Amino acid sequence: MIRPYRNCIIHGVERNVVNYYISFQVERLDSVLRARLPQYDFQIAFLPEGDTLSRFNSWKILPEHLFPPCLGVKYRYAPLERKGVMIEVGFPINPLLKRMVGQLILSLFLILLLLSCLGLQINAILKQYKLDEMRESFVHTMIHELRRPVQTLKMCVSFLNDKEMRTDEAACDGIVQDALFELDNLSVYLGKLKNMVSADGSATLLHPIPFNLQELVEKVIRLVHIPFGKQVAFSTAFPPDLPLVTADPVHIANILSNLIENAIKYSGSEVNIRVVVIRNDKLIELTVADDGVGISADGQTKVFEKFYRSVHLPDKQIPGLGLGLSYVRQIAEAHHGQVSLRSEVGKGTEITVGLPI
Repeated sequence: MIRPYRNCIIHGVERNVVNYYISFQVERLDSVLRARLPQYDFQIAFLPEGDTLSRFNSWKILPEHLFPPCLGVKYRYAPLERKGVMIEVGFPINPLLKRMVGQLILSLFLILLLLSCLGLQINAILKQYKLDEMRESFVHTMIHELRRPVQTLKMCVSFLNDKEMRTDEAACDGIVQDALFELDNLSVYLGKLKNMVSADGSATLLHPIPFNLQELVEKVIRLVHIPFGKQVAFSTAFPPDLPLVTADPVHIANILSNLIENAIKYSGSEVNIRVVVIRNDKLIELTVADDGVGISADGQTKVFEKFYRSVHLPDKQIPGLGLGLSYVRQIAEAHHGQVSLRSEVGKGTEITVGLPI
């Protein structure tokens, strides 16, 4: 352990002795280096005093001069007096590298261009995949939405085709009214689809008339389509002094139908749906509650946006375009009403539509 320090001291004494008899001069060192190494550039500067003897010789590639590279060499000509110089040696760039600079820059540009094109291509593929999913979902949704009115109309035609049943005038009148109701719903659904995909959803045309909301709710529940293998239980509640509501009955029926169908779709094999109408100050509140899968907290802020569908659906094959709740909010606001939502994952969803009296 003592020998390295002893050697350092001996070298330090020897250099101090040499410097005593032949004093160090920067000009002399510069001339010697340029004479012996003419192909390199040198810069010599005195070091600040204070470095230790153990570092009187050192070198490193200077990080601030990486291109072109530069080597820094410390030389202590008088270690005991803490005197030394820093010699910066600049290495010339290889001539071959100089000739290749343009090609390297061009190659780097082409690589970046290829990476950009690859990114754009991947993005286009993802968009095309999403469009294919939306197209398939649109077809399934159209089939699902058109099935109910078509089935109802088929039932009406079958009824009217039976001569014995046609003798019951009251039943005929009911069947005709149901057929007209479904035809109106079909017409409104097509108009709803047009409004949803247009840029301005506020241009909804309404035909408000006074009507009995309780009768409308009971009629929508009676005509709702229940998928095979699904058990749906309905319960309703109405105030005894429910006044007539002045609104567009066809659009209100479609709102209720959307909410009930969503409750049926986004639930298990059994679902309990409760439809409640209450009078609150100057509003009539129509609430549809279920005990289905529920909506996550982050999804509750987006469910009323056009084309939004949750990524947490238990069944990705459930038909839908993400337009139902957007339509509900649009019609409610067109009536100067409001929509509110409460939901909890695994417990169900409750949506309330407030309409002015």
